[in-house]
Amino acid sequence: MGIGKSFIVQHFSNSVWFIQPERLKTISEVIVKKVNNISLNNTSLNNELLELMQKGDNKNKDSFVQRIGNIAILNIEGILVPKVSWLDTLCGFISTFEIHNIFKELLDDNKIEKILLYFDSPGGEVTGVYEFSETIFQARDKKEIIAFTDTCMA
Repeated sequence: MGIGKSFIVQHFSNSVWFIQPERLKTISEVIVKKVNNISLNNTSLNNELLELMQKGDNKNKDSFVQRIGNIAILNIEGILVPKVSWLDTLCGFISTFEIHNIFKELLDDNKIEKILLYFDSPGGEVTGVYEFSETIFQARDKKEIIAFTDTCMA
């Protein structure tokens, strides 16, 4: 096993995850198969991967926020991890740190009076979630903040 591969396995194994079990199982199967150079020809696994990749879309900062008048909607969609690469976004991951920073920018924007946090997330790694939640909690006196989901919020 190469250094890069052992780092990936070690990081994945040592991280604390709060995520739907079926998503975690899919991610771990892909990592194990990739590290062991096993073909990803399993049809059900490939279908799950395809579904995950279709959810990702190489998001830029503007794609996370919709503005309607003085209301900003911050879309928090995907599996939460601290930082993401372009490949991570294709697999349905989003950066907790990036969402946190965008939220702080919305707080500083005088044109925004309300922030709606729209969640569609099966969960993810816990790193950065506490800090983000503290920022949201502290901001409740600055602006009206509403959390909403009509799909999944774990």
